Amino acid sequence: MNISSDGSAQLLPDYNTLQNQFNTLNITAIQDQKAQNTSVTPPTCSPSLILSSTFNNNFTIPAVPPGAQDLIDNGIQNAPVGKLVSIPSTKVTQKVEQVNGDVITGLAITILASDQSNNPNGASATTSSAPAATTTKKSDARDLRASLSVLLGAALLVVGSGSLLYIF
Repeated sequence: MNISSDGSAQLLPDYNTLQNQFNTLNITAIQDQKAQNTSVTPPTCSPSLILSSTFNNNFTIPAVPPGAQDLIDNGIQNAPVGKLVSIPSTKVTQKVEQVNGDVITGLAITILASDQSNNPNGASATTSSAPAATTTKKSDARDLRASLSVLLGAALLVVGSGSLLYIF
């Protein structure tokens, strides 16, 4: 997403590529998968695992950068603390354009319950205990407002405008 100095934004061509990939996902099939290989033991790390002669098999760990050991031992002094805050409006007021320059209207952030999660391509949000909603492909600009990546972009715009604090 290109964000202009006036706060407006335009989606990049990669957005459409990513959205098209999201549209191929079958969320129901993904959520229905049982955990597999839950008892896999990783191999012991050794140079013999590297089969390519072009890969460097030197496992020497570099020295810790200056000042890093103090951070590891003592943490960050006076670290910034984030917090969740109420958002007075969920409507995106900045102008957001599609790749072709068409303005996307009606963008808004949808607040989900704590047990819900976003789904790609505009499918309804699902809860962790409920089966996933059926997903459909959507290409109309009005439907873009429900897609995960546009909502994330809109949230970035809100953060950029100073209306929302973020968590560190």
